[in-house]
Amino acid sequence: METVISGFSLARLDYLEMVDPGTLQPLDTAGERLLVALAVYFDNTRLIDNLHWREEG
Repeated sequence: METVISGFSLARLDYLEMVDPGTLQPLDTAGERLLVALAVYFDNTRLIDNLHWREEG
């Protein structure tokens, strides 16, 4: 994700984290469930989003 975001000249990554969706504690590796949280500046506008990920099995 960092590579994709850095490919946009106007984008400036504020943060990008993989966290446990229940505790919001940072994760070192992707697991069965996780939340990707990020914030990106485009000029003076800060966009915040998150994505719930659940491994299908």
